[in-house]
Amino acid sequence: MSQECKFRKQDDVRRKNSITDGVDPDDPLALQEYEVMCPYSMMGCTVACNRADLPSHLKQCKFMGQTRKQEEDERKRWRNVVILEAEEEVSERSEAERALWKRAKLTRSFRSA
Repeated sequence: MSQECKFRKQDDVRRKNSITDGVDPDDPLALQEYEVMCPYSMMGCTVACNRADLPSHLKQCKFMGQTRKQEEDERKRWRNVVILEAEEEVSERSEAERALWKRAKLTRSFRSA
């Protein structure tokens, strides 16, 4: 008993149509139905669409449009924000430690007296 894949005929038709269209059916990147992520996903875009629909998405993607200079300026701004927050935290910890030392000294001096 020979089992044949039920998708074989569909696959053969797809191959025939693709060959006549000049698209290699074994190359997934050549197929327009291939699902892709927005190239700005690293900036926060969560859109995944067919390759054919990508140009229309890119025209309206809200994460697109920053020049390299703007991206660099944004990174510098955030780096400065993080540095300032870290300095504030260190300062607050230092003040808290000084307060603990003062309390410890007062406690020791009170016990000695």
